[in-house]
Amino acid sequence: SGLYEHSLLRFNDIVKNFPNSKFIDSARMWTGKIYIRKYEYDNAIKEFSNISEKSGEYPAALFYKGESLRIKGDIISAIENYQKISSSYPENELADNSILITGKLYLISGKGYQSLESALKIIRYYKDTESIDDAYYLIAKIYEKDPILKDVELSRKFYRAFLKKADSGQKHFSDSPLKEVVKKDLDFLDKTYFRTER
Repeated sequence: SGLYEHSLLRFNDIVKNFPNSKFIDSARMWTGKIYIRKYEYDNAIKEFSNISEKSGEYPAALFYKGESLRIKGDIISAIENYQKISSSYPENELADNSILITGKLYLISGKGYQSLESALKIIRYYKDTESIDDAYYLIAKIYEKDPILKDVELSRKFYRAFLKKADSGQKHFSDSPLKEVVKKDLDFLDKTYFRTER
């Protein structure tokens, strides 16, 4: 409900006065999330860093620490945190999101091969998750935008494959929020590079 200061007091009370509480890591997680909402990323990173590797909250702490670092602009450290989740905790619910975000960060950093590797990892190992449509879209974008891997024909093929999966009712594609974006991007490619086919 946005009562951040009140919540911080309560969570800090648990950390300070109940150091052996089974809720201490949860309190740190919530404190870190509040700091993210308050745009206090250094404080958030500090809270997430205080969560032990033995804690069940640790994978989520890595993810949100990565988010804080990404927003701050520390892309390399953010990627390190995301990769630690996907490599050490591949079954965690945040693993596929971590791989996807890593792929996007690689793409904007001009590292198309690493970005492509991330997207293909999702397709291979996380094909039943909600990230699968994002992975296809990312591959299309890599072939559209990356200066080394640029291949608009391949980009178009992946956009078309996305829409074909959506039209056939395939899970995670038919209800994807990316569907309209893919249509627009495909239309742009067709008008820009493939006008002679019409």
